[in-house]
Amino acid sequence: MLRQLDEIELKYKGLQATADKYNNWQMVLETQPTVFENLESLREAVDLRCSMWRSLHQWQELTEKWKVTVF
Repeated sequence: MLRQLDEIELKYKGLQATADKYNNWQMVLETQPTVFENLESLREAVDLRCSMWRSLHQWQELTEKWKVTVF
């Protein structure tokens, strides 16, 4: 799952770069910059899911270390 989320995050970064490029062109052409609402909601969803799955993975690693540690 983490691998899939990393791929999605990479695709998101590409889309964000494209959006930034379009907004820069719009500034040069002196037009109203486009607000990419879908991109913002995607960022929020991806960040939340990545945070959740990474935290779960770290928790599992820490739990395994704790189980084998001498008390």
